[in-house]
Amino acid sequence: MERVEPGLSKKAIVEQSDCLVFGGGRVTTFNDEVYCDGPCPLNGDVAGAVPAPKFLEILRKLEQEELEVTLTEGRLAFKGKGRERFTLRLEAEVSLPVNEVEAPKGWKPLHPDFCEAVAAVGQCASRDQSQFQLTCVNLGEKWVEALDDMQLARWRLATGLAKPVLVRQSSVRHLKQMGVTEFAEGEGWLHFRTKKGGLRLSCRHYAGDYEELGPYMKFSGTPTELPKGLDEALDKAQIFSAEDAEANQVLIQLGAGKMVIKGQGVSGWYKETKKLPAYKGPPMEFCI
Repeated sequence: MERVEPGLSKKAIVEQSDCLVFGGGRVTTFNDEVYCDGPCPLNGDVAGAVPAPKFLEILRKLEQEELEVTLTEGRLAFKGKGRERFTLRLEAEVSLPVNEVEAPKGWKPLHPDFCEAVAAVGQCASRDQSQFQLTCVNLGEKWVEALDDMQLARWRLATGLAKPVLVRQSSVRHLKQMGVTEFAEGEGWLHFRTKKGGLRLSCRHYAGDYEELGPYMKFSGTPTELPKGLDEALDKAQIFSAEDAEANQVLIQLGAGKMVIKGQGVSGWYKETKKLPAYKGPPMEFCI
């Protein structure tokens, strides 16, 4: 059930988009942007839709490895080996508009680094829905990239795509944990699936002129290895800098062989110095 969760909507954006839909031994979810479909251990005779939030919540709290399931009077009844019992309302009429999603054709192997690349650069996509393109990951032929007007990331790899497309970061952020290995390009959809288990995710893709990030990738300087424990130091510094939600920035000072990280707020400040033996450049300081 959790593997098709990316296709669920917290609110019923489209009819039954907050439901798990069963039929033919499969379970399906669809929220108008993401379609998920996978094998289901329920008997193929079980067909209909059940409210996903309560179902997933109760399953996660049960310690039973197996449940006995019966269908009776429009409800699914579950029984554990102990005294656990619960039922779920089953809507026999399925109105989830899955016919909007085209049937995938022409499956191809996915680059082994693709899912990790999408997950990494996706952290630089914007969450501001008023700027649509910035909420997307740009999938090119030779790289995947994203930016939010404050940071950007590009991962170079041969994607295998015939043409560049935009996909919402929220639509593809689950690919890595799903373990998909194949993809297919469609007219309005990009499809992914696993070889084993038959799990599939399809997401809408969009055309559009994405900002050219190449010029930002050109820079000069001496490559310098970042100090170990930098992420932990920043995490401590932002305890204070985060008090200014509108400008949560830490101060970085670079000098001969060292880096100073400082976070300051109304409550106080935190400073930590890290060794940076490879840095031979001029002293500088900046906020980020």
